Amino acid sequence: KRRGKVRAGKLYYLRDLEGKAARIKEDLAAGQQAKAAKLAAAAAAASAE
Repeated sequence: KRRGKVRAGKLYYLRDLEGKAARIKEDLAAGQQAKAAKLAAAAAAASAE
């Protein structure tokens, strides 16, 4: 999954914008946090066995 910020007044798909005009500022930190949480859960499950 990709995560990012979209301003409510700029929902590009509603305005039929494509390409560079429709870019969403991606939140890279949220993706890294999700990946870290998944790894931590896997490590906890492995140590519980």
